[in-house]
Parts: sequence; C-alpha cells; structure tokens
Amino acid sequence: SLWQEVLNFWNVATPLGFYRVGDADGNNMDWASPKTYNFGFEKVRTEVILKVDCDTFVARGLLVLNPIESKDGSKKNFRYGDYRAARDDNEIHSNGCVMATKQTMKSVNYYDELLQQYGWEDYNFSDRLFASGATPMNITRVNGGGKTMLTHVWHPHSDATQDERVVLSCQNRCAINHVERQNAWVGLRRAAFWKHDAEFPGAFAPANKHISFENCRGGALASVKEVLGKTTAGLIETWKPKRGVRQHQVPRRVRLE
Repeated sequence: SLWQEVLNFWNVATPLGFYRVGDADGNNMDWASPKTYNFGFEKVRTEVILKVDCDTFVARGLLVLNPIESKDGSKKNFRYGDYRAARDDNEIHSNGCVMATKQTMKSVNYYDELLQQYGWEDYNFSDRLFASGATPMNITRVNGGGKTMLTHVWHPHSDATQDERVVLSCQNRCAINHVERQNAWVGLRRAAFWKHDAEFPGAFAPANKHISFENCRGGALASVKEVLGKTTAGLIETWKPKRGVRQHQVPRRVRLE
C-alpha cells in the first residue's frame, strides 16, 4: 500500500507525523483546504512556515535563498509566489506558496476557513498579511546558478475545468469581501479538532519510532455560503468570465454592495 511505501521510505531519525481528519462521527469531510492548512500550521514547531501545494517542486536550499528577516530584525515580512514573476504559464500556478513566521501567520488567524469551496483563499491570505503590516516579498524561485528551486509540477487542466475554477474563485472573492466588512476573520474562532486515537492504518505500526499517526475529529464550521445564505446565489452574476480566461487575469477586487 502507499502507506507502507511511505513508512519504508522514511528511515531517518527525523519526526514525521501523519494525521487523518474526519468529522465528529469519523466520516470523511468535504474538501476545505483552509481548514487543512490551519490544522497543519498549529502542528508546526519551527519558527518559520513554508506552505506549498501538493503539486509543488521544492529543491534543497530554497529556505536559505529566501530569508524573511527584516532589516530591524522584526521578521514582519512574508514571501509568496507572485504570479507576475512567473517565467511561464506553468509557474503562474505557484501563487499559492507562502512563507512567513508562524507568529506572523497566526496574527491574521491563518487562512479564512469560511472559504470552503475552491478558490481565492491564497489571495485573501496574502491580502490580510499585507493589511496586518507585513511586507510582501516574492519567493526567489531560481538560484544564482540558474537552478530552479521552486516550481509548479505541470499537470493537465481542461478549459472547462479552468473556467469553472475561475468562476468559483470570483464567487468566493465577492462573498468573503462582503462578510469581512461585517465580521473580520481575524476575530473569529477556527474550527476545533480533537484527537480520537493513534491507531495506524491497517494496524500496521512502523519500525521507525519517529513516525507518528493520529486520527482526529471535528472541523464543524459554517461556510461563507452558509453565512450569506441566499445572497450568495446572486454573486456569480457579479462577474462572468469568458471561456479560457485565467484566474490571474480576473480583476483583483469585485465588490458586493
């Protein structure tokens, strides 16, 4: 199984933790990446967090190439994969990568968990980090020798899928901007999770004692669509993209009055 292959691969004396998260009854949860990111951020023990997507290639030495210390030592900075610095269409998809101290991320309450469908959570996170006083800097993706240190691993997307993703992002953007004017995410509670057990999948315990596994439950939290109710149904009419429009070509702000 994939689980056993991972266990066989990880043969070093470095901690590696796995977590399976379900709802209060242990059932699979609906896809909601902000909850997933925030769950992971709270488990981080280092001062700095580098968040990448599952389709991101990272080379050894990326962190050294991208210091986030500010001149006065406050470290109130963050780096992100600015699509405007992309060398090609593929690298545009690295815009979800972000790096900052854990404290800087936590100061804005991490990702907005009201966003529970695809799109806009990365831009929203960067915008709120900037609004908090953190200085944005682009992630340096190529070292002095021309070696690629971070990039998106290409995989096919159909035009129909791309169009759908743009529409969902626009819908999220309008909705969350509206909600933020009433109740800023920084002051709201994140979804709560609790440890249920530590039983390894298939009762297959690894020989490497540095590998841990937990089954967690919880995660109940209303989505922005549920918060707005019927208002959300009209958001998609605010802006309709033409077929084939890429997400980075959508206006940065679409206000819902």
